[in-house]
Amino acid sequence: MPGFQEHIGSKPYVGDVWPLVSGACAAKCRSLSESHGVLSQSSSDPCMAPCSYRFWKFPVGKGIPEVPQRDSTIRVLHVGKYLPPFAGGIEQFLVELMRACAEIGIKQAAVGHHHASGVPTCLERLQLSDTALAEVARVRIWGTLLYAPIAPTFGRALESLGKAFTPDLVHVHMPNASAFWLLRSRVLASTPWVVHWHADVGDGSSLSALGQAYRVYRYLERALLSRAARVIATSAAYLATSAPLEPWRSKCRVVPLGLKQPRSDVSTASDSEPRFTAVTALRVLFIGRLSPYKGLEHLIRAVQRTPGVELVVAGTGETHTKLAALVESCGIGARVRLVGYVADDVKNRLMSTADVLCLPSTSRHEAFGLVLVEAMARGTPVIATSVRGSGMSWVVGHSGAGWTVGPGSTAQLANLLAWLRDSPAIRKDAQRAALVNFRKRFQIENVAREIGQVYREVLRK
Repeated sequence: MPGFQEHIGSKPYVGDVWPLVSGACAAKCRSLSESHGVLSQSSSDPCMAPCSYRFWKFPVGKGIPEVPQRDSTIRVLHVGKYLPPFAGGIEQFLVELMRACAEIGIKQAAVGHHHASGVPTCLERLQLSDTALAEVARVRIWGTLLYAPIAPTFGRALESLGKAFTPDLVHVHMPNASAFWLLRSRVLASTPWVVHWHADVGDGSSLSALGQAYRVYRYLERALLSRAARVIATSAAYLATSAPLEPWRSKCRVVPLGLKQPRSDVSTASDSEPRFTAVTALRVLFIGRLSPYKGLEHLIRAVQRTPGVELVVAGTGETHTKLAALVESCGIGARVRLVGYVADDVKNRLMSTADVLCLPSTSRHEAFGLVLVEAMARGTPVIATSVRGSGMSWVVGHSGAGWTVGPGSTAQLANLLAWLRDSPAIRKDAQRAALVNFRKRFQIENVAREIGQVYREVLRK
């Protein structure tokens, strides 16, 4: 394929795989790829936006192409639910972990679901660093059922990538129903598995649809945990109250989630994007999915009780209409704004200008609260709730980086907001403590070293 190779210079391609790149050469690359039978991709797909990803597609029916020969470096295959650019805490952590592990010499690949229904299965290469690439397989989904992607070809993609990549170890990120395809794997049957337990499944009700489905799910869950060489829990508090993990605590290790220290520079905001006003005494930010367990109604009512406090709610979800009606009925539309989804650069600017980030969740569905770590990484103090068994209060800890209130307690939250509004010196001290707490406990480089140690322990056995 000389013409294409000349076009991309020294960029390699493997077998029947060609890169699709964004920018000035996107049209030529796309036309060349289509002329050779490669799956096309619309320029409206977010994957085609300029970013640090480089993409390789492979033709239907030809399977995943071979990858370069292995060496003595540890090779890890990650099995995730979704992969970036899907916006989610687990997905954000996964790509940050892969990049940090690449820096300490671990070679990696990943398989997960495509974030949009009907998009054909494809193989991409994710640029982890200047010298490290990771094969990433996105598997086609036929929609979702009870939050689980329907992907009948996930097992085939897992076998293909496992055979091509030949990992020393499989790192499974749960919950993920498609990960149960591992139980039928022949290629990966003798490879040790490490299960990363991000959250329990189930809503605590045996009568709900999710509760009924869990009665089947739990048998597969137990089989996966039984087969695992190690289980990583994200906090001691969550591990201690996790019923599914109770029989396997002897092989559990606690390693917190982490993120990379963000750059200190924040680009200039456009006139049309959401921002805080300059006249409020306390600027409060919420970022996350608008779900019932997030407890936002308590935060909105606390702001109603506390003059001089402004709240920006960034995110989408099923409770948006209900929350918008609550804001209107409380008569605080000038101080509380639901701004919907925001891009990463807007999110970073909001975090950098907020006085405090609040995560008022009311149940263990909030297993860790990675957004708390994200805020602390920018020097923003945090408010969380002391939900029994959740990692939120452990994340805040006794670091001076934030405060906790009782779950669902509007009065406690209102009193705390009033105190913070009137205590700028306290907020300044908490800003410094937030950065110290992040660097000490949640910097992704430290987390990667701990997880690397888990890998080595497993492989020594």
